[in-house]
Amino acid sequence: MLQVFGFWVGLTCTIICAIYALLSYHFPRQTTASAQGTGPSGPKIWLVWILTLASLAFVSFDYYDRHYQTPVFSCRDLIPDYGFTAIPNQTSDIAHATIDSSLLTQYQNDYKIFVVIRVSYSNVDEMTDTYIDKSAEFTITGNPVIIGIPIQENSSNLNFSTTQENLLFFYLAILPNDISPNQVFSLSNITTLGGKILDRVGLNLPPAPNLTNPPAAPHQVPAPQ
Repeated sequence: MLQVFGFWVGLTCTIICAIYALLSYHFPRQTTASAQGTGPSGPKIWLVWILTLASLAFVSFDYYDRHYQTPVFSCRDLIPDYGFTAIPNQTSDIAHATIDSSLLTQYQNDYKIFVVIRVSYSNVDEMTDTYIDKSAEFTITGNPVIIGIPIQENSSNLNFSTTQENLLFFYLAILPNDISPNQVFSLSNITTLGGKILDRVGLNLPPAPNLTNPPAAPHQVPAPQ
């Protein structure tokens, strides 16, 4: 909401400045100051400066919010349905989430959506945990989008516990159209790549005795550019 507010306030200030400049050019002021060859009156010049600075401030805020703000998980029901389905006699299970993309149409021209899943542990940082799995990217259509993530039992990147319940989190995120989820190795990568985490939901799963322990380093994290 703040991001949208900043965008529209900045745009409004810019439009007012443009209209004022246009009127000043085509309709010269008939004032004593103008007739004497002096510059425009103080209050009007200060109005232009105030609007210009306000426009720059709100545009800067919008850019910061999109690229650097710590994600705040919303409660807008962006993920109205989600779950984990074990497939009998198969070597993989499926984590699935339904996305209400009608709430995301402001992103549809420049971004695509995808889902990240991870098992939560109290001694592991949420944003830098590399034991994650991801879906492919999907176009924002304005309609419900069902996203599934196959989980191979013997080669999962998820750190499932075999001795306690597993809290599995689903994260809905967006990335610019020219960025692939394959470039995401932890949740912190999403914002550095120009994306945003929009929502998070979770569910408890029983211990997973059939899942082997994941490798020590499931991803090779590239050095910062």
